[in-house]
Amino acid sequence: MQTLGAVVGMLGVYFVAPFGQDDDPLPLAVAIVLSVGVVLVLTVMVSRRILRVLDGSSSEGLPGLLTVLVLVVVAFSAAYFLLARAEPGEMAGLDTRLDSLYFTLSTTVTVGYGDIHPVGQAARGIACIQFAFNAILVTGLVRAIFYQAQTKRARG
Repeated sequence: MQTLGAVVGMLGVYFVAPFGQDDDPLPLAVAIVLSVGVVLVLTVMVSRRILRVLDGSSSEGLPGLLTVLVLVVVAFSAAYFLLARAEPGEMAGLDTRLDSLYFTLSTTVTVGYGDIHPVGQAARGIACIQFAFNAILVTGLVRAIFYQAQTKRARG
């Protein structure tokens, strides 16, 4: 129940957080630096959690790992939304926060559908970072989730 509350809370904050005003978005450079900074923090956080689970020193369990996975999706969604607001031509088809969440989820679980896609160089750069993040860290996080579930099943 606590995990559901955390997920709902993160999504709630994502949908109501002020990302600048509609008539005064963040400058592109600020959006890029902020996005890359968040990805770096997430990289450290996710790496540490994966290593703790795999070496058996983590007691947070599945709910904590799933919460981190949702945090990753929300963070990338916010990054794409900030980028699209800072420079409207960067992302084709991305106009709302839900568009950004949709693009992030489709990119996280597949290679996307093509209806929303990066056009500008900054957007393509963030997408490349997300591809690498997904291939290495999200895959590791999903592996840690399955490992945790198997360990729990073997004990119980």
